[in-house]
Amino acid sequence: MTCIQQNKVLFYWLSFHRVVEITQKIMRMLSTLAAILFLNCALADGCQFPISDGKCLFVEFRSEKGFRYKQAERFCQSAGGAVGVIPDEGTYEAVVSFIKSVIPDELDMVQLWTGVEVDPLTGDVTEPENAFTHWNPLEGLATGASISKWTQVYLTVSRFEDDEGQGMSNYEPNARLDGVLCEIST
Repeated sequence: MTCIQQNKVLFYWLSFHRVVEITQKIMRMLSTLAAILFLNCALADGCQFPISDGKCLFVEFRSEKGFRYKQAERFCQSAGGAVGVIPDEGTYEAVVSFIKSVIPDELDMVQLWTGVEVDPLTGDVTEPENAFTHWNPLEGLATGASISKWTQVYLTVSRFEDDEGQGMSNYEPNARLDGVLCEIST
């Protein structure tokens, strides 16, 4: 193979990989756009994320002072609901995609209370039983006697796609987090 032929092969190979990379970026953008369009329709009905059994999820941020778990619980109750539980992987992906699009400008990531509770001594999910979890690969589920008060599960979402520190973790309910995921009946 001549040098010119080798360069053509290299050019075509690089061009193909660039097209794949651009296509992947476009697909991520379309996914985010679909979540936003879905959200706009849902908001018109008073809901951000309709889920099964006539329930709906929505997010509330309090970036300055944050929410302790009990405050988050009272906030959701005042809206006619409870602290939310993500029912499955598909809903988790949609909620995370939406949250990424509405993270306040002053923050690179947010931490939101969920309605999932764990027993930090055993690592078992205690409320609701068999709840869906997607543990943060860097923090995950913390267990042990020294952290016996870390009963509440929160969700960390970063605006950066490649941030590996996203997912659910547990912590003590007196901690102040950026917001809460609420669940209401529609």
